[in-house]
Amino acid sequence: MMLSLIFCIGLGYGSVISANPETAIEMPLISNDDVPLVAKLDTKNLNKAIKTYINKTMDKVVMEKFSELKLDILSKIKTEKYPRDCEDVRESNSGIYQIYPSDIRGFETYCDMKTAGGGWLVFQKRQDGSVDFFRNWTDYKNGFGDLTGEFWLGNSRIHEITTKDEYELYILMEDLEGEQRYARYKTFYIGDIQSKFTLDVGNFSGNAEDNSGRDTP
Repeated sequence: MMLSLIFCIGLGYGSVISANPETAIEMPLISNDDVPLVAKLDTKNLNKAIKTYINKTMDKVVMEKFSELKLDILSKIKTEKYPRDCEDVRESNSGIYQIYPSDIRGFETYCDMKTAGGGWLVFQKRQDGSVDFFRNWTDYKNGFGDLTGEFWLGNSRIHEITTKDEYELYILMEDLEGEQRYARYKTFYIGDIQSKFTLDVGNFSGNAEDNSGRDTP
């Protein structure tokens, strides 16, 4: 007999983009009179032209790097103020946090910071039978229960979250003796209301049975 059942999702990947540290500087060695500066051996004008081109190029590079840095800082500030999911929540303790998957309205959810490295958004928790899960379509669409106990986050919110990035699904089960089993899917997505919130999972691993109906790659 299983005592608790926890479904969580977390970011499935990350990407890092790095700039090429070497920037080429190109300049024509031609004066305003279309005369090759090297041919004239006009070192004064040549040095002036080189200095001008270097300054312009360096100014451009500095401004580009400054713009990139500014965008990166603004993005980090926005992420810290409006975390999209539990991965963005910079806390070490599991608990209830406000997240903003789409806009500044956001909603509360439970974040698991301990299981499998942490950063998991819990969208279902069943442990003691205190909440009736035999519900209608509307209840499952909007969510029900108590985030401090048993709950279902809501199909609309799960869709909103999983449509913004690539996520994993982690299912943790524990029996009365404390023995745990888990199922992990590297891909996880919930469709929109037009698709009747179709579940899409893949790439299973774990010591629990795979009940997704798909062959494990």
